[in-house]
Amino acid sequence: MLVSDQPNCRTQSPLARLLLLTCLPRDQSRHTTDTMARRLTSVLRMTARRSSAVAKASEGELTALKEKEKLPWGQLTNSEKTQLYRAAYGKTRKEMQKGDGDGVSVMMGVGIGLATSFILFKLLQSRGQPAPKTMTAEWKQATKEKIVEGRNANPIHNKNF
Repeated sequence: MLVSDQPNCRTQSPLARLLLLTCLPRDQSRHTTDTMARRLTSVLRMTARRSSAVAKASEGELTALKEKEKLPWGQLTNSEKTQLYRAAYGKTRKEMQKGDGDGVSVMMGVGIGLATSFILFKLLQSRGQPAPKTMTAEWKQATKEKIVEGRNANPIHNKNF
């Protein structure tokens, strides 16, 4: 139902407008649809995160806490404040920064990748062709001697006239 001229379009809650898509114009673009899909996914993820905290407290307890929430906050206990916070936000800042614990699996993957690369390198090095004769120490020493002898061959080289 994509009708933009509904009379109650402005009175609906933002979540209802987002989920029902009642306030989109008739000539909506693909960009608008993609944006709405991303927002819907984000809202559903937030709802899923909160559901674990909300499931711990029953509906009766939450309604009672919502009524107490309207009173001065000094009258609430710390556990009630915590339950209200968990119902609204789900995780604390420390829990969000802690993450899901993917570091161990990432480090295992990196370690396995490095070990595999090292084994392949050593396998190719052991079964590959021998180094060319130009890479031997004797050849390198002879090359250095030729360079030194070549420097003395032309005494006028690199002189500015």
